[in-house]
Amino acid sequence: MRWLSILFLIVALGSGAALWLQREAAAGLRDDLALLHGDRREIARLREENARLAAALPPAGTLEALRADRAAVARLRREIETTREKLETRERALAAPPAAAAPAPALKLAVGVDLAGQLSSNGLQFDPAAWRQQLAALPRGSAFEIRVQLPKAEAGASYDKVKQGVDAIAEHARQAAKDFGLKMSLRTERAQP
Repeated sequence: MRWLSILFLIVALGSGAALWLQREAAAGLRDDLALLHGDRREIARLREENARLAAALPPAGTLEALRADRAAVARLRREIETTREKLETRERALAAPPAAAAPAPALKLAVGVDLAGQLSSNGLQFDPAAWRQQLAALPRGSAFEIRVQLPKAEAGASYDKVKQGVDAIAEHARQAAKDFGLKMSLRTERAQP
């Protein structure tokens, strides 16, 4: 009988332990179920919020129009900035004192060309050597001006020789300007009829 009592005691203890473990497992499952119910309510609330926000969105066409407007505003801002910079530059230029006029040439030479292409200076035959001496006497960086008097326009006249004469003067002047470090300007004038 003792063995039977011990056996009942072991069965009772085993049953009690199994019952206690089942009760703990059931309590854990109830907690998990409560969490799932809470998650389900949260999901339902988020779905409602999503539907409300989706309904509040403007239509796709309106979104495209707003994007286009935003791009246009950005472009206009850039144009305004560019215009403002140009205006400021002009205002500074107008406010600045006027630049000094170009200095008058240190030497003015008058040369005439006839229809035969002959060159003359002050009524005499053109002398390139004397001309170079005059230019060599000028300080470096000085300016000189050559005025070439072209012959009167005549019907049927050939101006090839005149062009050759003008080209010769221009070449002499360019070479002298280069050799002596001078600034040159060349003007042509036609004689009045």
